Amino acid sequence: MSILRTIRVLVVDEYALFRQGLALLLSMQPDFEVVGEAADGLEAEKMVAEVQPDVVLMSMTFPNTGGTQATRRIKRRFAHVTVIMLAERSDQEALLEAILAGADGYLSRRVTSAELLRLLRGVFDEQGLTAPSITERTLMEYRRLTAETVAAHPSLAHLTPREREVLQLISARATDREIAQRLHLSPHTAKRHVSSILAKLNVTSRREAARLAQPAATPRGGEPPPPLMKT
Repeated sequence: MSILRTIRVLVVDEYALFRQGLALLLSMQPDFEVVGEAADGLEAEKMVAEVQPDVVLMSMTFPNTGGTQATRRIKRRFAHVTVIMLAERSDQEALLEAILAGADGYLSRRVTSAELLRLLRGVFDEQGLTAPSITERTLMEYRRLTAETVAAHPSLAHLTPREREVLQLISARATDREIAQRLHLSPHTAKRHVSSILAKLNVTSRREAARLAQPAATPRGGEPPPPLMKT
C-alpha cells in the first residue's frame, strides 16, 4: 500500500478573502498541508525560510515587493522550492514575466478549484521531485504565444528563432544581463542579438521593438484563455 504524499503549501496573495479561501480549499484535502499564508512578497520570502514549503502559490502583483521580484529571490535562495505564479491575466507579457523570474509554473487566477488541485497534485513525481512536465508545458505555451505574435507581425519573420526569444525577453523588460542568464549566453552575445533585432525591425529603441512583440489580440468573445498548465 502506497503512502500518501503530503504537499506543503505556502499561499501568498494580498487579498485576505482570496488567500484564506484558497488555504481553506487546500486544507480540506488529505494530501495538502497549508504551512502558512503571506500577504506580500517580503513576508513570503521570510516565511519560505521559516516553514520550508514544497510549493509556493504566489500572486504576481503586490503593493511593495512584486510577486516576480519575490519569486526571483526565493528561487535564488531555495532552488528546490516550486513556485507557481497566479496572475490576473493570461497573456504573453505575464507569462514572460513569470518565466524570467524563474517560476516553475504560471496559472490564471480564473482557474477552477478542480483544475488547481489537479495541477498541484501533478507537480511532483513518485520520488517527490518537481515534475519536468510542469515547466515544459509552460514553455510550450510560451512558444505558442510567440508563434501567434509572429503571424500577426510579418516583419518578425525576418528574425532568427534565437532573436525571437531575445525579443520576447526584451518585451518583458529584461536587461541584457538577464537575457544572457536566461538563455545561457555571454553578455556580449546577448548585446549582439539585441543590436541585430533593432536593425532588422528598423527601430531605434528596445521599447519600439518590444511593442512589436505584444500579443495580437484577446480571444474572440473576450473570454479569458484557459489555464496555461494542466495535469
